[in-house]
Amino acid sequence: MDNQLRYARRYLKICRKHVSLGKLIDVGSSTNPFPNLASEAGFEVTVMDFTRPQCLTEGVAWVEASLNDNRILMQYQERFDVVSAWAVLEHVVDPKLAVKTLAGLCCNGGTILLSTPEIGTFLTRHARGHSCWFSPPSHLHLFSAAAMIQLFTAEGCVLIRQGRIELNSARWLARYGVGIAEAIVGLFLRYVFSRKWYTMRRDHTQKFKGIKFFVFKKVS
Repeated sequence: MDNQLRYARRYLKICRKHVSLGKLIDVGSSTNPFPNLASEAGFEVTVMDFTRPQCLTEGVAWVEASLNDNRILMQYQERFDVVSAWAVLEHVVDPKLAVKTLAGLCCNGGTILLSTPEIGTFLTRHARGHSCWFSPPSHLHLFSAAAMIQLFTAEGCVLIRQGRIELNSARWLARYGVGIAEAIVGLFLRYVFSRKWYTMRRDHTQKFKGIKFFVFKKVS
């Protein structure tokens, strides 16, 4: 089974734990099958992207717009019960404007769901290498959980859930086993051979590639 479809199903599972039906807009969908799955599950789905993805089914609406141009809010202010942005925020030029747009699309009491690379945890702070997720011009920004919460709190949203995404237990153990090993070795080097650690931090890339998800509720 294609991993993209597996992730889309995982996204839908996270979504349905918090919202069963309603108007949903998925931002930056590209080839992600999530909008089609959400439509099949009974959501009234709109996709917001630069171009209409060819994979979209006829039942999914599309609007041409960008998170860094909040003129979209002139037409769609507080129109959606669910706003999702899976693996999108790390690509935008202006994260604050992007978060403002996401929150603006969401109605009061609505839900915002997103995923983004994991950063700012024990596994990434001490590793003997920098994060492989930061890779301009593709990935422009990385967000710790604290930074993500701060961005959305400023737009009247509260965190109701966060966690890590993986497709199955074996992959989770492999991914986080590597991350723990890198962090432990890095922690030792950092406090015993600090110069060597800083050199490795600068010159090497960490193998660990965790993915975090967040669920926010818009309250004001």
